[in-house]
Amino acid sequence: MASPLMGLVGFVLRVYHWPILVLLVLYAGSGLTSVQPGQVALVLRMGRLVGDNPGQQVHESGFLFALPAPIDEVLRVDVEKIHSVRVTDLASGLGSEQDGMKGPVTSSRGFSRRDTINPEQDGYCLTGDDNVLQTVLLARYRVSDPVRYALELEDPDALLRDAVCTAMVTSAGTMAIEEMMAEGRFTLSSMVRERAQALLDDAGAGMELVAVEFERLSPPFQVLPAFREVVSSMIDAVTLIEEAREYGATEVPAALARSTTRISEARAQAAQRLGRARGESEAFEALLAEYRQNPDVVRVRLYRESIERALEPVTKRFVPPPAGERYENLRITIPF
Repeated sequence: MASPLMGLVGFVLRVYHWPILVLLVLYAGSGLTSVQPGQVALVLRMGRLVGDNPGQQVHESGFLFALPAPIDEVLRVDVEKIHSVRVTDLASGLGSEQDGMKGPVTSSRGFSRRDTINPEQDGYCLTGDDNVLQTVLLARYRVSDPVRYALELEDPDALLRDAVCTAMVTSAGTMAIEEMMAEGRFTLSSMVRERAQALLDDAGAGMELVAVEFERLSPPFQVLPAFREVVSSMIDAVTLIEEAREYGATEVPAALARSTTRISEARAQAAQRLGRARGESEAFEALLAEYRQNPDVVRVRLYRESIERALEPVTKRFVPPPAGERYENLRITIPF
């Protein structure tokens, strides 16, 4: 039986040797492939990675020759592309456009609308001041180790979601909700990225987190109106405090200036009155000494001076005669 079979093979090779040779060449050349810019390639030979070190295992962009399938398998990995993964495990899936969400969040858990969250079904995390917070995150990463990423991870995106959720829960417990909703939002994002990256490194994921962004960061929608009222009141309080500080910064210097002016005026007035009092006292003492020496002369002089002061502003003078009588030998002196 071997002889007829060998004869058949020999016949086929003699008759079809050129087509068979062409097919063999095409088959051998099918292992020649290209790796696009931004990609690297890994070659698996019979399911095993070819190469003893990263330099031999990872092939840069360009032409690559591998053995034809099914002997070799070429895996291409995008190492420059930024991949995005949406993390919704810490949200309830009940958001609306009024809550900052465009449609419900889809998660692997089952949800139903109700008046409160279900801790066994709804995603959430607790803040440092014991408030409930729900969030949707967007994690952006690139591949840093193509060997580990392509061969050792069954589901890279699932691993990334778990790492980001763990980091978010841990980081949220260190901050108050008011801080997260305001200037602490970027600090929280950095904390989540750093902690998630540490978890990925420990797992040997071969992934580099570029950024972690918040699509939604708010309390559950059931308490969102009340929370907004509290935040609004806090903003009003801060505004009033700032207005009071501005008013104080304006009025206090003005009040100090007015007080300084009044103190200066009071001191000047006191000095003026004190000088006048001293002058009057000295004049009175001099008059007293003169009065003790010549009391009659001083009394007449004081009387005349008083009369002159009293009549000085008078422009018309009337001297009526005694009743039923006439003046005799009357003399009027008009000063000029």
